Amino acid sequence: MGRKIITVFLTIAVLFIVLMFPKGLRQAEEFKKLNNLLTALNASSVSVNDLSEIKWRYWELYVEPRLEDDITEGIDRIIKNRIDKIIELSVRGKKYPPMDMYIVTHIDPESYQCKVEGGYADDSMHLPEFPETYDPISYNESDLFLVNLDNNFRFVVEPHIYSGHSLEILRAKNWNNDRFNLPSKLSHTVLFSIIEEKNATRRKYKVCWVLNYDKQASNFFSSPIEAMLLI
Repeated sequence: MGRKIITVFLTIAVLFIVLMFPKGLRQAEEFKKLNNLLTALNASSVSVNDLSEIKWRYWELYVEPRLEDDITEGIDRIIKNRIDKIIELSVRGKKYPPMDMYIVTHIDPESYQCKVEGGYADDSMHLPEFPETYDPISYNESDLFLVNLDNNFRFVVEPHIYSGHSLEILRAKNWNNDRFNLPSKLSHTVLFSIIEEKNATRRKYKVCWVLNYDKQASNFFSSPIEAMLLI
């Protein structure tokens, strides 16, 4: 079964539930049916782009002007789970999936601020304002970062930094294919990149991490005497 046929089938399945149970979606039994459907979607071979297509076809037909909807939010969660496996940041032996992700269609060539599919501007530079949601990744200037990207995807924008909760852009240091360093003394700063599926370039995915310079780690061996005492 080809990708287009799978997409059409799943679209019909989603819309069938909506049309058959327009009121029941607010009830526990229909939430269970919806959850089972979304779980099946996540286990299928449907691409991230096709999941987005299902979401927006449904949105255009049945959701507007509502701002939130259980089906679109559920598919968003599935897409985020997929992206978590598609791109990953590694440092100090730990791996970090994106802390946040935006599905975008238009990219400002200077600030890399994007328009989210649906028309809104992304707010990625404001992520550090929500510390209860985004626990920063600690680093120092000697740390080597590694980005693991699925072979079916490519970079549209390689790793960059939003400086000081603004659209000011800093480049990652010493970028070499998938490895880089960061400048020192960045406090609650957003590291971001923009990727796309090689065979479906209509949509891009802006992925973000929040970083915090670790002064203690950087000053750990602040003098030769301290280093000798710890040997």
